[in-house]
Amino acid sequence: MLITEEQDGLLTIDAYAKLNFTLRVIKRYADGYHELESLVQTIDLADTIELRVAQSPNERSSGPLIEINNEFAVPQHNDLAYKVAQAVLAAKESDAAVKINIKKRIPIGAGLGGGSSDGAAVLLGIDRLIGPRLTSDELLAIAAGLGSDLPLFLFGGLMLIRGRGEKVTRLPPLFAQTILLVVPPFSCDTTRVYQRYDEQTAIKSSLFDRSPYATPGRGSHNDLETAALNLYPQLAPYRETVAKLGSDLYGMSGSGATFYAVFSSCRQAKRAAEQVKDDLPRAMTFLCRPVVTGLKFTRGVLL
Repeated sequence: MLITEEQDGLLTIDAYAKLNFTLRVIKRYADGYHELESLVQTIDLADTIELRVAQSPNERSSGPLIEINNEFAVPQHNDLAYKVAQAVLAAKESDAAVKINIKKRIPIGAGLGGGSSDGAAVLLGIDRLIGPRLTSDELLAIAAGLGSDLPLFLFGGLMLIRGRGEKVTRLPPLFAQTILLVVPPFSCDTTRVYQRYDEQTAIKSSLFDRSPYATPGRGSHNDLETAALNLYPQLAPYRETVAKLGSDLYGMSGSGATFYAVFSSCRQAKRAAEQVKDDLPRAMTFLCRPVVTGLKFTRGVLL
C-alpha cells in the first residue's frame, strides 16, 4: 500500500545521472550490440519523475493507459519511459492507467544516461505502486531487455559494469570527490559513435587492471573517445580545456558529449568551473557529488 502526504497516490523520484570513469569495448556481437567493461559512478545531477496511478473509475480505461509528459515533445511511443511502463504493466498483467511526468535536468545526448535513469525510475516506481511486487531478477530482466544502461540504475553508486550492461558489481563508494561536468551545446549520437569505433578500431581484449585514481592528473580510458572526436571535431576544445584543469581524473563519459573532471577539493572544483566558463562560454557546467544509489524516492512512503 502506498501512503503519501496528501493521500493522492503521487510518487516522486529523483533519477540520477551516471559517469563512465572508464569504458572498454570487448567485442561486437552479431546483432550489432557490444560487450563492454566500464567503471561507472552515479552522481547527484537528477531528473524528477512523478508517477500517479488512476484513483477513480473515471480515470481508468478498458486497457493499459500510459500518459507521459517528457518536456521535449518526444513522441510517446519513442520514449524509453513509455516502453518501460508498457513492459512492467504487461509483467503484472495490469490494465491500470498510469500518468508519468518527467522534469529534465540531465542534458540529453550527453553520455550521462538520463533516458535510462528515467526508465529505471519508472520501472521501480510502477512496481511499488501496483502489486504484486516483482522480484529483483524480474526487474533486472525487464531493464536489461530495454537498454544497456538501465540495469545499473537499479543499483547505483560505484559499479563495474560488464556484458551488455546486465552484469553489475557494486564497489566501495566514493564520498570526498567533487565532480565538474562540462557539457557542450550539442549532443553525440550513440549509434554513430559506436559505428565509427567499429570502423576505426580493432576490438580489444579485456583489460581492466588499474584504478582510475592510480595517477593524479591523468586522463581516464574510454575506447569511444577517439571515435567521438573524429565524428564531432568540435569536441576537441572541450577535451583540451578539461585536460588542463589540474584535476585528479578527467575524461569523456559514455559516447559523449560530456567531459568531466574529478577533484578532491570542492574549492578547486569551483575555481575550475569558473575557468571553464571563461574559456568555453557556451558550455553548461555542473558541480556534482557521487551518490550511492541509482535513484531516490522523494515523496511517497511504502508500507
